[in-house]
Amino acid sequence: MHIEIRLARTGKYPCLELNAPLLTWNDWMQDNLSLLSAQSDGQHEIILFSFKSGAVLARCLAEQAKIEELFSSPCLAVAAISIDEKHITETTIFKDESFDTSGCFFKGIEQQTSGELPEAIASYEMALRIKPGLYRAHNLTGLCHRLSGQNELAEKSYLASIELNPDCPEALSNLATLYYKTGRENEAEKLYKKALHQDEFYLNALLKLSEIYMNNRNVLDTDYLRINLKLLQLYSSLPAVMSRLKQAAEFGKLGLEEYSQRLISCNSHFTSTSTIQMMSSTESFILNGAFFGAINSMRKLLAECQNTYHQSEIIGWCRSRLSRIQKHSEKLKHLQLYNAVSALLAERPDLKLQDKEAGHSPLTALEFFSLVILEIMRDGQIEANEKKIVTKLRNLLEISDSDYNEIINKIRRQVCANPFIEREPKGFQPERLFKSLVRAAARDKVIEESEKKILVFASKAFGISSENVNRIIAEVRQ
Repeated sequence: MHIEIRLARTGKYPCLELNAPLLTWNDWMQDNLSLLSAQSDGQHEIILFSFKSGAVLARCLAEQAKIEELFSSPCLAVAAISIDEKHITETTIFKDESFDTSGCFFKGIEQQTSGELPEAIASYEMALRIKPGLYRAHNLTGLCHRLSGQNELAEKSYLASIELNPDCPEALSNLATLYYKTGRENEAEKLYKKALHQDEFYLNALLKLSEIYMNNRNVLDTDYLRINLKLLQLYSSLPAVMSRLKQAAEFGKLGLEEYSQRLISCNSHFTSTSTIQMMSSTESFILNGAFFGAINSMRKLLAECQNTYHQSEIIGWCRSRLSRIQKHSEKLKHLQLYNAVSALLAERPDLKLQDKEAGHSPLTALEFFSLVILEIMRDGQIEANEKKIVTKLRNLLEISDSDYNEIINKIRRQVCANPFIEREPKGFQPERLFKSLVRAAARDKVIEESEKKILVFASKAFGISSENVNRIIAEVRQ
């Protein structure tokens, strides 16, 4: 596919414009892109490179002076598509990092890909002498050292990369892998978790943490179950992921399908595959600098989760992601990012930053009702005897017709779109529902008074004995 590239300016910053199709650009927005320079046969090039796939996505010839102009901006370059003003804004990608103008970094990548590790290290070191701020070069140097058995040098390079960019999940995960392979499992586990704090859906960290939990027999740990659920929902097409999930199923003496359903059941307060996919896209947008795309994605995510059982969790999740974008908005006022953030906050005041001590808001009546509907509609419908329960709850919780219809439609879409959800449960299971309610109430480690009233009401409505109530609460709090 031929992609035309031209150098332009947007405000006071250089801009690299590409006329790639909109669908291609949408893929790029969720990629891990960087701008590189290259030299071949006396000619100079600008390259759009994917660190996600290791592929060159686009390239164009440019005079060295133009490359210097583009990459001399204060650690900021912009790649934009020329369609119209609206799409330029929505698809713009901001790169806030140091750039190599010598071509040594890209030369090192080519050498590393060909297995020429000493030559790659030499090229990376040359690029770093010219531009010390290349955190990606430090990370790849560390990988070359580890593959060459030079673990101390690898650790030093990874730490240098993390110091330059503490938000880089790749370097954090690579250092964790080094520690794991050299017997420093506790340090590795902490680093994998730190990598997931930066990218909640980072595949390598999810896989390795799942392995660590399995080896330590912590298979009932809530974090372990959530990790495997994310692997199931996002990466089930990958052989390595399916192998890990099969191991987990065999450990529990379950078939893979039954184990998948168990994961859904154990995490039923947060199991919407479409929601997880939107969250993963939003995370990728932010990490790649596609901030306008992230804002639009959050807007859709919040609308999809309005009046559902995981609304509060999604609001808190979006709030923390928006704070990352706000760090960039001041210096990008001329590109309307500041205005885009302000517009979203005006629409959703609940996204404004709260005190550090503030956790999730208490479980609401609508969230409680949504969880009940999810449990009842696992088979895609509401049976006659279940309608009595629904009607009773609607009256007691004062659920309006509009809220009721919205919840029913959203749950129906979720159930139909989720290939892993249990389709034919053995009837309505009150204890499973009650356990989901307890998990939702205890998501911030505290069960508020308003939530206690809901749980008392639920236990009475579903005929759950006080003994079983205490047992379920104890299990969730483990």
